[in-house]
Amino acid sequence: MVGVMTGLSVITGAPTRWAGIWPNRQMMGEIFLDHPQVFNVLHYVDYGRQIQSSCLAAAALYGGEHLHAIQLEMIWPSPAMIAEFLQEYPGIEVILQVNAQALKDVGNDPAGLVQRLRRYQRLVSVILLDKDMGREEGVDAEGLVPFTRAVASSGLGFNLAVVSGLNPGAHRFIEPLMREFPSMSLEAFCDLKPNRDPAQPTSWNEADVYMIKALRMLQRIHRT
Repeated sequence: MVGVMTGLSVITGAPTRWAGIWPNRQMMGEIFLDHPQVFNVLHYVDYGRQIQSSCLAAAALYGGEHLHAIQLEMIWPSPAMIAEFLQEYPGIEVILQVNAQALKDVGNDPAGLVQRLRRYQRLVSVILLDKDMGREEGVDAEGLVPFTRAVASSGLGFNLAVVSGLNPGAHRFIEPLMREFPSMSLEAFCDLKPNRDPAQPTSWNEADVYMIKALRMLQRIHRT
């Protein structure tokens, strides 16, 4: 997956503190390549709960012809808004980030999460479980386990992804979970940044290390 971060300020051309690490709107479409082994995703960040379908439509337009999906990094966006966006862009998949605040809103209860996700059936393709949300202290990998199992066994038909580092503490929980759900995807954010600082550009050295660890883990899983 190739992921590009964006938000309302970028889409409207307004000043933003993220200008040094988020590409401007004219550049987004140039980043996404037409390649059979690349899945191009626009990460739309809006934790202010003010997102409208027109904002997503504008983002998709700037994402260009090779955009495959939009990841909604927000807190329980309106299903009606997503449906309105998909009417205009039916070929774009929607990934829903379920972050720490979203889990708090359902009482940090796996059954409550599944109940809330029923509203997004046939609108969202992938549920991304992310208890990290850019925290510098690291991912609560153990805390992902009951939520992952709940969504996977819900019968709602969502594909699954989790945000997790691959340090020894997180690895102890992530590899068994990947064995249990081998089609699950893995995403990294702060683990690719210098000192896990979300305000810094991606470190390609850290990205190399993460990729090597992930590939080795997948090789172990598929050998057994």
